[in-house]
Amino acid sequence: MRCIERYKSGLPGKYRVEIPIGNYDETIKCIIIKGEMDGPWILVDAGVHSAEYNGIKAVMELSQSLDHHMVHGGIILIPLINENGFQHRAGSNVFADGKNLNRVFPGKEFGSLADVMAYTISTQIFPYVDYVVDIHSGDAYEQLTPFAFVLGGCNQQVNDGSTMLSQWIDVKYLAKSMLTSGGLYNSAGALGIPSILIERGGMNDWNDAWVNQDKADVINILQGLHILDGEALTYDHILFEQVEYVRAPKSGLWLTNVSAGQTIVKDQLLGTITDPYGDPLSKIIAKNDGVILYQTHSLNAIEKGALIAYGIHHE
Repeated sequence: MRCIERYKSGLPGKYRVEIPIGNYDETIKCIIIKGEMDGPWILVDAGVHSAEYNGIKAVMELSQSLDHHMVHGGIILIPLINENGFQHRAGSNVFADGKNLNRVFPGKEFGSLADVMAYTISTQIFPYVDYVVDIHSGDAYEQLTPFAFVLGGCNQQVNDGSTMLSQWIDVKYLAKSMLTSGGLYNSAGALGIPSILIERGGMNDWNDAWVNQDKADVINILQGLHILDGEALTYDHILFEQVEYVRAPKSGLWLTNVSAGQTIVKDQLLGTITDPYGDPLSKIIAKNDGVILYQTHSLNAIEKGALIAYGIHHE
């Protein structure tokens, strides 16, 4: 019997569980809360990217405060999926293989640590949950305005379920993702699980305000799904059906002219990449009207690396 299945069919309670990652000397540390009453099961995770700290602390604190006596159904909490990266300050990557975990889902049974980590989640956790909430931040070099990704590339029932989850998240913007693999929540969606990704914070930082907002969103979702008692708040959002992802055409010094959350217009100069003398190498121009969702906010631009992303306003 699979690890999660054993607890799901067992007695109500709160359990600390470590799921082995293949033959590696690594585990995924979970807190499984089986409620006293029937209801849906949900996965709430953080730390896919190990330098995105707000979600890690938020899920850890939720694992301490939630009680199985309050729960209808069950909650699987994973505060820190990529512990290997966290221990080595490896940013978005798994330290052991240098891979971005959120690019390899659904993973491989045999492969490097990131591949097998993704496979373990895909095969030993996803089959036992009805919903997924994946919590992220901007990367160590990224400035970000709070928003959430919703599914758009799965079947209509799953897409609608993702949109339903979004109504309980206190952010101004939503961005639609058409991907069905690579990311944890995208891969869950491809398996028929309504999922969502929350983005809040960044720049290798965390604070109590961001952590508390992540926690409030999760509690609100749990109430909306009737996993916890209470009346959920609903929020209106601006939905971006399309996001422009700009990669740096050259390496150099990135001199941005904009901030996350700023409204931009077509043909606006967003920033310039220069050489060390200050001579321009490339100018980044907006192709559409939109809103900056996140951007590189460190001085260095890396050729072909992520530079800026903005939601596109369509007339």
